[in-house]
Amino acid sequence: MATNDVEKDFKALIKNEALGHAYILYGGALTGELDVAQSLANYLETKAWEPSSKILMDARVIDGTQQNLGVDVAREFSEFLYRQPVASPRRTLIVHAAGELTPQAQNALLKIAEEPPSHALIILTVTDLNTILPALLSRFQKIHIPNSGGKESLSSAQTEAKELVEKFLLSNERGRSEIIKTMVKDEREIEAKGEKVVDHFVRYLIEELAKKPDDNWRALKHLLHRFTMMNDYSTNKRLQLEAVLQFLN
Repeated sequence: MATNDVEKDFKALIKNEALGHAYILYGGALTGELDVAQSLANYLETKAWEPSSKILMDARVIDGTQQNLGVDVAREFSEFLYRQPVASPRRTLIVHAAGELTPQAQNALLKIAEEPPSHALIILTVTDLNTILPALLSRFQKIHIPNSGGKESLSSAQTEAKELVEKFLLSNERGRSEIIKTMVKDEREIEAKGEKVVDHFVRYLIEELAKKPDDNWRALKHLLHRFTMMNDYSTNKRLQLEAVLQFLN
């Protein structure tokens, strides 16, 4: 869907009072998704379809490229969304780079998305839908925003994580342990560059395991718990991931 089509469709939804409460804008370039999200928020408040150069009264952007999106930030979601709008028919929460939300923060957002206030509008921007937990993903309408080249692209960390998940699932327990050991070591060495290979790896692994929930529910349960521990506390990533190996088929 072209960006001008997205604008046209959103304006029609607003005119017909059919705008939903939760959208995920995804594609290959986060700047495009953010522009659409901010333009929508500005249109609701000022009737101008463009990212506002001024602070909007009823919109807020939480930027995952600039801050940690843990449970502390998630508490701010409800505080913002449950207040009544002043200048707009909606209180618009934009979570940019929402793939950086920890599982605990995603679960907190899920509770809001299940029964949102009537005036709430939640917009997540991601490059890859696989970074959002399936339960949360199901609550949002998905809209693809193409980048300027019309092709989706993954970061080097995401590409590496996808390849590691494929290799991991084809390996035996010893091979899986070695992949975890090497991956965590490599991530520490490139941490200064802001890469989070392990986080992407866990999200993609959760997505793959969730395709067969009846077979993998134990592994999913423990993996989600360990991932929360890794993000919210200073725990050893290698030990947390290796603790899940016994539950994998």
